[in-house]
Amino acid sequence: MVEVRELHEMAEFEQVDALFGDIWHFGTGAPPITVELMRALAHAGGYVAGAFDGGRLLGGSVGFLAGGNALHSRVTGTAAGRGIGFALADVGGRPVTGPVDAGTVLVAVPADIGGLRGADPGTAKAWRHAVRDVLGGLMAEGRAVTGFSGKSYYVVETK
Repeated sequence: MVEVRELHEMAEFEQVDALFGDIWHFGTGAPPITVELMRALAHAGGYVAGAFDGGRLLGGSVGFLAGGNALHSRVTGTAAGRGIGFALADVGGRPVTGPVDAGTVLVAVPADIGGLRGADPGTAKAWRHAVRDVLGGLMAEGRAVTGFSGKSYYVVETK
């Protein structure tokens, strides 16, 4: 059974960083988030969570609260399948961590998914699966995509 929990230790952030690297193969100097930023976000009340099967990390998600208590999902990465992306978005029976009454969630997507598909099909597939898991889970809860914020975020709100 997959257990999702918030993370607080440097060793846990390093595991998430390694998982993200395995999924997206960022190379040097190009990760979307650093271990140090994960630590700062967790310390400041942001969302840094891991999905574990036993002691094995299967997925991670990092975000912070934006204006109006909306969760800005900076990055979520998971092993393929098993609904792990949704599990990370549904910690504690809530669509996001933070205030229970958060009515708006921003779900991040690559700004240029077409370019990413051409440059790195594996990474594009991982993004597609993670976004599908998160959006599908939120919609199953009765939420709806109500718009877009720039080219990088779905705006999801309670109906």
